[in-house]
Parts: sequence; structure tokens; C-alpha cells
Amino acid sequence: MRSIEVKNFIEKVGRKLLEDAHAEYIVVTQGKQGMTLFSNNSILNLPTFAKDVFDVTRGRRHGHCSVVLGLERGLGPLPEACILANHAAGYVVSQLGCVTCTRENPPPGNNSHSSR
Repeated sequence: MRSIEVKNFIEKVGRKLLEDAHAEYIVVTQGKQGMTLFSNNSILNLPTFAKDVFDVTRGRRHGHCSVVLGLERGLGPLPEACILANHAAGYVVSQLGCVTCTRENPPPGNNSHSSR
């Protein structure tokens, strides 16, 4: 379990980034802890979906790209895109070697791969 000090630090930094960037949202990726989505109104902690981790190569990058792809493809609000990203990143780190998520090979547990 994460210490209260670490959680408080992340929340402080996330709020500061949100303010300094004049952004609507800030997403902080936290590896095996998942992601935290900051907005002016809320803080949403999104857990990882990784069960077994074999290879962390490309996990973060895959997560970032999946957020952008989800938004670009009209997945919905940012929290839904972050959930997609956590599924995708969790899948790729649970596989050995270089793997990808595609429409034909989506991350398990994700039903958002429509034909949009």
C-alpha cells in the first residue's frame, strides 16, 4: 500500500501542474500504481489492470498513446480513455517481448474497440 505522504505529494504536484499549465486535465502515470487524472473538480485514481508483469518496456509509452488514440477515436471523456490506456499498458507489460494491442488483438477486459 502506498504511503499517505506519497499520495499527498502526487496530489499536490498534480494540482500545481494543473494550475501552472492552465489545463483542463492532467494525467499522472504511476507505473504499477496506475494513473491519476486531475481536473479542477476532482482527482480520479485509476488502478492498473496488469496482473503479472514480465516486461515493462513500452508500458508507459503504450499507455500514453492509448489515451490519445482513445480520445482521437471518440471513445468518450478522458476518464474512459485512461481506463482504455490502463488496459492496454497492463496487457503489454504482462507479455514477454514486444507486443501490440490491435482491434484484432485488444487488451483483455476491454470492450471499447468498436468500428469507429
